[in-house]
Amino acid sequence: KQSIEQLRLLALLSSAAVEPSEILALLDTAYVFANDFSTNRKNLEVQIQNILQYQELFKIEKISIMYFESDIVKLFYSSEKPFTQFSRVTEDPEMRQVREKAGVVVKPDYLKEEQSYYSAFAPVLDGQENVIGFSQVDVLKSEILGRQPNLWLRLLFYWAATLLFS
Repeated sequence: KQSIEQLRLLALLSSAAVEPSEILALLDTAYVFANDFSTNRKNLEVQIQNILQYQELFKIEKISIMYFESDIVKLFYSSEKPFTQFSRVTEDPEMRQVREKAGVVVKPDYLKEEQSYYSAFAPVLDGQENVIGFSQVDVLKSEILGRQPNLWLRLLFYWAATLLFS
């Protein structure tokens, strides 16, 4: 449970790294790619790299930032290189939940490219608390389970202690 809470925290940190105004500008049809966009993008890159430093919690596989354009989900940023910015992303049920409830959602133990992952999704909110996008943090299942106390070792310890003191 503590590992899941740490994963949720990482998703919240990554969503907080995004400037909502930058995503809102993308949704404006008159938006022009200007120098300030590339500067903001570099700032986001630095902030995401800072989040990736939380390696004492987990080895983070990927952090993605996505936004909603009407009923379509598009990729804004990914720590996985290379990535195609503004490409369409298949919407998972968890993404819909974040959009509808504006809360952090965890997708536990799912297969992707023959690996088991846990993912956490956190909303990016505009000034009126509307969900305009979200972050996704992916961690291997083995990282989550590796942080759990080893049940068998604990049981062995209790069994040995019982034998010793009985």
